[in-house]
Amino acid sequence: MQIQPGRKAPEKGEPLTLRESQNKKIASYLKSGRSLTQDEAIKLFSCYRLASRIFDLREHGLDIVTTMKTKRNTDPFTGVTYNVQYAEYKL
Repeated sequence: MQIQPGRKAPEKGEPLTLRESQNKKIASYLKSGRSLTQDEAIKLFSCYRLASRIFDLREHGLDIVTTMKTKRNTDPFTGVTYNVQYAEYKL
């Protein structure tokens, strides 16, 4: 993992930061052959900034492919139906 300027690498046994921990979990998940969306990242890893974690992982050499998908949503109060776009990430 690349270290930001001015920041030392964690020593062996030193706890990882939340970002480093999420990066490891997300990388492992993607390496297992599964795809990941923002909704899944929130549920699985409590990660609310998946695009940032994907950026970090790409900086570390992972060849992550982004596929934009569309789904239909219906507002439960108004009944209005609309399209929602979201990114799906996969190795």
